[in-house]
Amino acid sequence: SSGARGGEEITNGFRRRIKEATRVGQVFLRAAHIYGSYKTAQAHVRLTMKSREERDDYFENVHNVNSDRMLNLCLDMRGFFIKAGQFLSTRQDFMPE
Repeated sequence: SSGARGGEEITNGFRRRIKEATRVGQVFLRAAHIYGSYKTAQAHVRLTMKSREERDDYFENVHNVNSDRMLNLCLDMRGFFIKAGQFLSTRQDFMPE
């Protein structure tokens, strides 16, 4: 019946919106984790490290960990995120080598 189909369409629309909201939330949380790790690293370096070499080594490790996180985020989210990741990987001013 038409009423049953209407209810099914509403349910499907609701499910789609929940799925979209979940994806947005996942991107936000994972991006916040990456951002937070850089802010934490900045504070740690400022408070505990004096030599430039020591700071550079520490940030290289932070970059390596976060590049894996960013790659996994893009691969998990697919579509636009893969294209955005490809673009950002070409930007030396944005992404470390």
